[in-house]
Amino acid sequence: MNGTVLLRKIVGVAGLLGFTACAGPTVVAAPTGPTCFPTVPAAPAAATLSLNTVGITDAALSGRVMVQTVNVRRQPASTVEVWVRFFNCTDSPVQVEARTHFMDEAQAPTEPVSGWTRVFLPGRSYGVYSESSTDISAVRSYYVEVREGR
Repeated sequence: MNGTVLLRKIVGVAGLLGFTACAGPTVVAAPTGPTCFPTVPAAPAAATLSLNTVGITDAALSGRVMVQTVNVRRQPASTVEVWVRFFNCTDSPVQVEARTHFMDEAQAPTEPVSGWTRVFLPGRSYGVYSESSTDISAVRSYYVEVREGR
């Protein structure tokens, strides 16, 4: 069994037990918080874009920040709200920036991509990014980009 398959099985079992995976080269076990696992090798750059997901596009964040959860809901005004909860796997503060692409059924943009929003993550803590669409009817999918704060 190669290391990638073994790691995927470990991450899968950890998910069943309520732990979340954190990209990075070290395993950090915290009895009261998430468990950080090494990164599963990334797909090639030419891979298709997975919709309704969060993509950490900055390799500098590997092993430092994980996506703990991503959620979406239609608000009372019929706009779509996406929010992402990040966890800082390090003991040092980290800044991330995120922006959201909202798309229609054909994966065409329904509006311009949102501006970059900065989220400050103190060591071993959570932070939340959220964005709402301006379109009230055509949004069918989203993609959240994440990079290190600049």
